[in-house]
Amino acid sequence: MDVESFVEKQRIAGTDTGKVRDRMDALADRVQAQLDSLIAIVSSDPVFGKKFMDDPKGLKYQLEGAVEGTRTMAKSWGKLSDGQFQNATNAEREEQKRREQFENI
Repeated sequence: MDVESFVEKQRIAGTDTGKVRDRMDALADRVQAQLDSLIAIVSSDPVFGKKFMDDPKGLKYQLEGAVEGTRTMAKSWGKLSDGQFQNATNAEREEQKRREQFENI
């Protein structure tokens, strides 16, 4: 595979990975909005709701963990995307250096 093909594949992969990150961020935002509504409804129950919600391992804890997990995955995908773009940039720089060295011979 030549450098141009590698760079192009890395840029495409970086763009696609960035799209996954964006979708996961959007998903986490939508889930958080729904979670806020659900928590308000469940918490309003005078007998069951407060106890269930305030328990350290209750619904709120579990669902917020899922939202945070999704956000963490989105950050990981973002780092992967950044790395792919960086690989493409580094490959271009190295190829340019090699060309310049060859021209100086």
